[in-house]
Amino acid sequence: MKSLIESYRFTSSRILLAAMLAMSASPALAGAFETGETLNDACQSSDPELNAFCFGYLIGVADSLAGKAIGATDPEFCMTEAINQGKVEGVGKWWLANNQQRGHIAADSLVVEALSVFFPCNP
Repeated sequence: MKSLIESYRFTSSRILLAAMLAMSASPALAGAFETGETLNDACQSSDPELNAFCFGYLIGVADSLAGKAIGATDPEFCMTEAINQGKVEGVGKWWLANNQQRGHIAADSLVVEALSVFFPCNP
């Protein structure tokens, strides 16, 4: 009978191998974890977990760059008090769905494009 540690090592090794094979078989994801296509699929899914992933991704990109924009001379986009998470989600989903021909591009780049088009910085 295998010990619990041996079973864990065997299972962990199989998971690691599967992950390595999956990554090597996905040239479209080279240099990016998510493409516009994969994020759009998640955003359009009826699966609540995929929708939650989509929401978190969109808000995460907006949050990470909005923080960098403070004090920047040429920010990508400008967040005002009128912009909420629902607006960011709506804009991101709309942009991904309406730019599917560019689905091979890194998802974060497409999200930044959407935010810069819909929430530009007007001096």
